[in-house]
Amino acid sequence: MITLPSRLRMGVPVVDTDNGPDVSSPTYSTKSAGSIAVSPQDISFSSNGLNMYVMDGSADAVVWFTLTTAWDVSTLTQQYNVSVATYESAPKGIHIHPTGEKVWFCGTSGDDINEFTLSTPYALASATSPYVTSTIGNLSCLHFDVTGTHVYTGSGEVAYELSLSTAWDLSTYTLEHTTTGVFDTAKDTDITGIFINDAGTKLYIIDNKDDDIRQYTLSTPFDLSSKSATADVTVDLSTNSRDPSGLFFNANDSTATKMFIADDSGNDVDVYTIP
Repeated sequence: MITLPSRLRMGVPVVDTDNGPDVSSPTYSTKSAGSIAVSPQDISFSSNGLNMYVMDGSADAVVWFTLTTAWDVSTLTQQYNVSVATYESAPKGIHIHPTGEKVWFCGTSGDDINEFTLSTPYALASATSPYVTSTIGNLSCLHFDVTGTHVYTGSGEVAYELSLSTAWDLSTYTLEHTTTGVFDTAKDTDITGIFINDAGTKLYIIDNKDDDIRQYTLSTPFDLSSKSATADVTVDLSTNSRDPSGLFFNANDSTATKMFIADDSGNDVDVYTIP
């Protein structure tokens, strides 16, 4: 039996109140077999862990894989890829809808977020031509919260929080908050991956400048302006992930046991076991 992670159970989002995945002491476990992309920029999984989507920065394409064992990247098989070069010449971030109905992507060239609709859930081959859903540009990462009413994105020292008046509909977005000045007062930052826990109290980023993952506290849930000035937790990933980009967990709460990192230089997805 497959147990769905907390972000979607029985097709209904479940909001948790705990402190999110524990990244204080990740242990490198394994990596995807072979090269999954020439330049993987970001990753996103379906809620059941049986579909993985990778943004290939070299081919300017979204690549879809299926996994025969949930959350086990050693069992993946490539199914399909679709070019996004017409819409974004420097693609970076990607996110899949929890029930596989939509895929969003962004980059540092097109100055927007684009959306594919999938007529067959999860099947990338059924994607319609994308359309622009926001006009915020120069973006290197992308993540929706569990309810689909908040979107987190950014690049360099800047992160953005978008609020959506209609869940999962980016055409209804409002730019809610933007970090100003330095993202972290303790060190320089180059944000290439971003994630938020179900309760909206913990923000995780991948810093490509120092090859680390950082965890921040949001004193007001989901409110980016309430982010702590410095990270609560910082962990160096450079030993096993030489050029970390995208970030994903197999659950959005403290039940998470795996952390996935897109490794741009390694051309693979690195898997870490977390407490």
